[in-house]
Amino acid sequence: MTRGPCYPRRPGRTVVAALTERPKHAPMAAIDPRAPARPAVPPRPRRTTRPKATYPYLNRERSWLEFNARVLHEARDERNPLLERVKFLAIFAGNLDEFFQVRMAGLR
Repeated sequence: MTRGPCYPRRPGRTVVAALTERPKHAPMAAIDPRAPARPAVPPRPRRTTRPKATYPYLNRERSWLEFNARVLHEARDERNPLLERVKFLAIFAGNLDEFFQVRMAGLR
C-alpha cells in the first residue's frame, strides 16, 4: 500500500485506526456530532419595499421631438439675433434628419 497525503502510515498503526482516531485539533461542529453546537445566527431583517417612482415613463423619441420643437421655437423667436436664429434652424434640421435616419429606420 502506498502512502497518501491524507493517511500517513506510522509503525504499529493500521489504516482503520488512522480513520477512526479523533484528531488532536479542535473538531468542526459540522463533522463531529460530539462537538458543541454553535449558537444560531439570528435571521437578517427583511428589506422594506421601496415606493414606486412617481415620475412618468420617458419616451426617448417623444422627448427628442419635444426638444427639437423647443429649438425651432428659439429659431422663430424674433428677439434672437438673425445669425443665432440661423444656427438654431441648422440644429433643428440636423436633429430632424438624424431622427428620421436613426430612430425611424430602427422601427422596421
